[in-house]
Amino acid sequence: SIENAHLAQVYSYPRGESPRTGEVALEIEVPVTDASCGQTLTANSLELHGGAAGQVRAIRLDMPACDGAGGYVVLPGVLPELQIAQLQ
Repeated sequence: SIENAHLAQVYSYPRGESPRTGEVALEIEVPVTDASCGQTLTANSLELHGGAAGQVRAIRLDMPACDGAGGYVVLPGVLPELQIAQLQ
């Protein structure tokens, strides 16, 4: 790992091209490693829809002690569910 690294993970969904209708639920999973255990992690979630102004959400997570290394911290419901509609 790179000390003080900034990482990005991107999720995209083809707007207007879905063969299904419903919701896409997103959750955040953070691995508990020797580098992250006992640390406070901060992140930003950027939500973009077409040409509209983006929405930024600040996320702060106090990671568990190092005896939990090897597991994951899962944060469901932090990000809004995305509505999708079937292409007719």
